[in-house]
Amino acid sequence: MAGKFDYARLARTAQRLIDRFGKVEKITGYVDVPNVDQPNRPGTRTLIDQDTNCVFLDIDAKHVDGTLIRSGDMKVLASPMGMTLDPQMTGTITRGDEIWSIVSIKELNPGGIKLLYTIQVRK
Repeated sequence: MAGKFDYARLARTAQRLIDRFGKVEKITGYVDVPNVDQPNRPGTRTLIDQDTNCVFLDIDAKHVDGTLIRSGDMKVLASPMGMTLDPQMTGTITRGDEIWSIVSIKELNPGGIKLLYTIQVRK
């Protein structure tokens, strides 16, 4: 019987490749800060920015269906290593002077270790 697969090593490899071929982009998301004085009331929604290396890729035209995936959408690969905030559906990714809205997020998480985020973005 083979030993356990080293997912941590695979996560480091993904990070190394994204660092090599990607660029630092800003991911923006929100954190709800609870109101300690009034715990029954909603907290304050706070905007959080974090810089992380991302790789922007075109989506193959055969996957564009006009509904879930539209022409012009892009796929972004990002490593969760070093992130303080997971990407969120209500967030954005700033690439240069372009702001891309997050449409969907898929987390590759075998063995309970976050390896990679695949994020669909749209202008």
